[in-house]
Amino acid sequence: MNLFPNPSQLLPLLERGVQALETIAAEMVTARLDRRIETESQPKVNWRLDL
Repeated sequence: MNLFPNPSQLLPLLERGVQALETIAAEMVTARLDRRIETESQPKVNWRLDL
């Protein structure tokens, strides 16, 4: 088993890695925006009780 890929195979391998990282980053941004929207859409509750 060769640890180093054939140089002609290296570029497609790097391109797939970059695409995977771009996908992960996009999913993280989407999840963060979804969480922010969910938090902001919740009604504000005043828990103070007048006794």
